[in-house]
This record gives sequence, structure tokens and C-alpha cells, in this order.
Amino acid sequence: MAQSAKAKKPAHKETFWEWALRFSGISANPNTLKSAGDEPASGQIWLADVTSGTTRKITPDTGYRSPVFSPDGASILALKGEDVIRISIAAARTEKLYSISGISKLIGFSLDDTSEVLILKQTGKSTPVPAQLSITTGAITPLPYDPDSAEDRQMLEHLQGWQREYGTSILYVKRENFQALSGSIEIANVFLKIDDHDPQNISHCDTVNCGQPSLSPDKTQVVFIKASP
Repeated sequence: MAQSAKAKKPAHKETFWEWALRFSGISANPNTLKSAGDEPASGQIWLADVTSGTTRKITPDTGYRSPVFSPDGASILALKGEDVIRISIAAARTEKLYSISGISKLIGFSLDDTSEVLILKQTGKSTPVPAQLSITTGAITPLPYDPDSAEDRQMLEHLQGWQREYGTSILYVKRENFQALSGSIEIANVFLKIDDHDPQNISHCDTVNCGQPSLSPDKTQVVFIKASP
């Protein structure tokens, strides 16, 4: 009697956690601690040079949030309202790509497909929905997030914060005390920790809050949001 064929194992269904790790800046050991609560909701886009420590303004206008570097490092993608904007770093030229209802955050580009970016989108619920945005077509693909999974909830909380990891380089936002004429004030700044070196304040903001950082692909620049004065 012929032996019955062995049953095939079902194909592995990729989890939200595994999907998230395909994108730049996402840690396999996510930190769910929230960043400085008073960092800017929006503002101007600034660049910090990691080697020299200098900073410069990229956009003269305000209202931007959630900037991330393109995979080639030549441009920045950011949100302005519900518009997805591309900013050329060399020319400081802005281009509106798409308007997406409910989009709340850009997180990072895919490590596998340079046309895909991880986003968070509000759908009327208190918890945002993770999705994948195609920069080429504007198509949005929901990711397999399971709200009943503790791992998925932990990863989503990590994505809602601003700590990002790029190999041995870690970006995060922290408040510091500064002495002003009116007394001591707390300002949110962007810090970069590389390998075992001490963290460095990379944004150098002393009068307004800064935050929402992202590291360039070659790890030489940090883009961040600086609140309007």
C-alpha cells in the first residue's frame, strides 16, 4: 500500500513584529518608555552634522513633523498636516507627494524596498494603525497588527515613541535644565549615543524644544524638528 504523502507544513505567516523589523531605526528589543512629553508637535526641519556638531535649518517655514531620510540620504520625507512632503537637502526644495487622511507619523523606510515607508495612521480609534506607504504609488497596505498580542502592543508603543536604533547608534529625546532670565527651564533635546561612547546632545536647543529625530543612512547627519520660537 502506498504511503500517503506527508502533509505540508503551513507557510509561516509573518507577524507585525517581524514586519516592523524590516524598517530602518526599529529595535528588536523595543523600548516602550515615552520620550520627553513637551517636545514639539511640529516645527521647522533642522539638520545636525554628527562629526562637527553643527546644526542648520532646512525649511524656512514651520508646521512640519516626523522627518525621515530617504534611503539615498539626498532628501527628507516629512508630514505637514496630512500632506506627505519631500524636501531636497541640497536645494531645500519642497514637493508635495500625497495627502493621506489620518496619517500621523512617518517612522522609516524599508530595508528591503526603498519605495516603502512605515507609517502610523489614525482611523477614529485611540490607537493608531501601522501601515506601509508606497512612495511610488501612494498605496497604503495595512500591516498584520494583532491588538491581542502583547508583543505587537509593545512594538506599537515603541513606534509611537521617538527612540530609534541604527546598529550601534541610538537616537532619543531627553529634557535638560537650562538657566534662563526667568529662572530654570526644561528643554527637550535630541541625543545620539554611538557604541560605548557617552551620549551627545546633537540638537543644541536651549530656548525651544527639539525632537522627532532620524539618522541618515551613512550615519553622518541627524534630522530633527525644532519648535517655532
